[in-house]
Amino acid sequence: MNYAEKQIFELKNLVSRYRRIPEQAHHDFIHFYESYFNLIEQLNFEEMIEMKFTYLKSLYHLEMIDLFQYKSEKFLVDLLNHDEFNKRQHKIYEEILYLKAIAFKDELKSLQSANILAALVKMNPEDIRFTSDLKKNYYQEEIIKMRAWIGLTISIVIISLILSAAQLFIIQHFYPNLFELCDLVRNLSFVLGIILFFSIQAKAIMLVRQKLKKIKEK
Repeated sequence: MNYAEKQIFELKNLVSRYRRIPEQAHHDFIHFYESYFNLIEQLNFEEMIEMKFTYLKSLYHLEMIDLFQYKSEKFLVDLLNHDEFNKRQHKIYEEILYLKAIAFKDELKSLQSANILAALVKMNPEDIRFTSDLKKNYYQEEIIKMRAWIGLTISIVIISLILSAAQLFIIQHFYPNLFELCDLVRNLSFVLGIILFFSIQAKAIMLVRQKLKKIKEK
């Protein structure tokens, strides 16, 4: 067997060994990739990116996030710079970007996560995962912006509860003439709290929809 034949045999054997690794064996995938990196680089582009894709997913699932973010950046550049960008490669590109967005979200880097998700929604508006996660991201942002109103709502509800306790244990026994007034204030406080709660929700949802509409129209 000459050198060329030996190389072909080794590459075929490499692909066969890769396919025998169980899907959830993330440690095995990482060990395989790092052990045979040089050989993997010699595979045809389709087989090579499949192995790199599996390697990156394994890094993500094992929460090796810093390494995942670093390696995935180079992988995405290589994928985009290749002469051919077929449907499968486009799907892999989307999946890696999606994992990056989720990783950023888990690290509380909501802006980076939202930017990637927005790009994915533009790229593939049919994938409900991208739209759903972007909605959640935007919703959380809007709720954080309205935290002063949320604080006010909580305070009003607490006041209505305090008034209920005061009615039960103090006012009805010692100040019965104030019972009806206290009852009115308590009810108004509770209703105001409910109105504020639903108003905050409605405004946040409206702003999220406006943002999504702008993204899809671009």
